[in-house]
Amino acid sequence: NNNSGAITQTGGSYVLGQSATLDQSSAYNTATIGQASNTRTSASITQGNGNNNTATTSQTGNGNGTGAAISQSGNYNLASVTQQGNSSFISGTVNQTGNSNTGSVLQLNSTYAVTGKVDQNGNNNLGNVQQNGASASTATATQRGDYNTAGLYQSGSSLEANVQQRGNNNYASSTQTGSYNEESLLQTGNNNRATVSQTGSSSGYFSAANVVGVTQSGNNMVANVSQSGGGGNVATVYQH
Repeated sequence: NNNSGAITQTGGSYVLGQSATLDQSSAYNTATIGQASNTRTSASITQGNGNNNTATTSQTGNGNGTGAAISQSGNYNLASVTQQGNSSFISGTVNQTGNSNTGSVLQLNSTYAVTGKVDQNGNNNLGNVQQNGASASTATATQRGDYNTAGLYQSGSSLEANVQQRGNNNYASSTQTGSYNEESLLQTGNNNRATVSQTGSSSGYFSAANVVGVTQSGNNMVANVSQSGGGGNVATVYQH
């Protein structure tokens, strides 16, 4: 098959908003959605029943209420969600089922309430979420399978990152820079590695406290937690 689909939307109405949907159900598909300078913008890509699919969404300079969702079913899929310079209430989601998938959510320079999520089911998956310059943001990566890697990077304030991995030889890394941050990381399996780094704010009369919780089940596990700045920081590591 070898199908290709692209949608571009620019300068939409504030009242009605913009919506773009691509649905592909065969092998070797490429789907791209680009949206800029809109308000109440949504992008959705669904790819199923095939291998070697690629899905990309790009949303830039949109107003409140910007969302992107990618759903893929198959092997060797690549999904990328990029959201940059949007206002508030931004959501990006990648959901992949299969082996050797790559999922990425990049959210830059938004204002408030940014949510990024990567959900993968299979082997040899890579999930990455990066959020910069927003407050009240949430980044969640959930992976089930072997040889998975999840990386979460956040800067701003009131950040929350939640990483869950179930399988063997998984690696999870979370970096948060700002204040009032919270990280919860759960790994189930053998030979897991977890690295959490938080850099908080110590300015003002009240220092901002950061919280880290790491839970690992299995053998030969390593957990590294680093907290700097802030006040009243809490770090908990539970290994069994």
